[in-house]
Amino acid sequence: MESISKKSIDSLSTFHSKFRLLINTKFIKHFQSQKGLNLHQIFYPQLKSGKISLNEPSEEITDAFLLHFRQFHLAKDVTSIKYIKKYILPELPNEFSVEKKKIELYIKEFEESLQNKPFIELNLTVNNKKFDLNTNIDYINTMIYGGKIHSSPDSTERLYYDYFHKNSKEGFKPITKRFFRFNVYSIILEEIHILGLLYNEVHTILVKLIDFFRKKGKIFLKESNLKSSLRHFKNAIYIADQLEFRRSKAEILEELLIIHKKLKNQEKVNKIKEQVKVIKDSIT
Repeated sequence: MESISKKSIDSLSTFHSKFRLLINTKFIKHFQSQKGLNLHQIFYPQLKSGKISLNEPSEEITDAFLLHFRQFHLAKDVTSIKYIKKYILPELPNEFSVEKKKIELYIKEFEESLQNKPFIELNLTVNNKKFDLNTNIDYINTMIYGGKIHSSPDSTERLYYDYFHKNSKEGFKPITKRFFRFNVYSIILEEIHILGLLYNEVHTILVKLIDFFRKKGKIFLKESNLKSSLRHFKNAIYIADQLEFRRSKAEILEELLIIHKKLKNQEKVNKIKEQVKVIKDSIT
């Protein structure tokens, strides 16, 4: 295998762990318990009125989720699609060509989805100016940067967000607010699906890397190159930690024991034995 930088390992590992955090948020669990996103409309023609309901989570749950979710959109965040596309994919070794092609496909699908029109198109005007809410990314940016995070009072996103949310119980506002929220949640859930597909490929790459580092560690150990062996085993442990592979970590630590016994480092030997015991006790 060609070399892979620590930057790439860190980015892939961080993406892996943060996506797991994302799908375990109360926001996602809310929609899982509700069996998806539901928008209900009831109209009473004779009364010329009606009502609309949306099974959305609380504001507190949504705010907490968006703090995590936005990271996958930030260009400089190591977990973002833009960062992985620009900095990580180009340096992935040939051994991951299958996973790389799939990731490229999912990133393309992700980027295209952001330029799609929303499920419900809203033709609205504010201050005699038509809303520029034409694509999915417009809705995501309005939700995140209009009222939730780093909201600038003079920004277009803030103007749109306030339109939907201020005095949202008056007149036509309850309907437009729920339509807006329905679009946002639909887009988020679609993105989560694509990120999940990407996550599966990242997971495969990281598992392969653990196997690679362990095999190389064993080869260097047989050659009595203890320094190189130690480095490769530590790389394997680092990734196993990120994936929370406790059993694998215990096995690798036991391989490290052999090295430190050869180095006659009894302090390290005792420390590793304790670590192995703690991990095995937690598994059983």
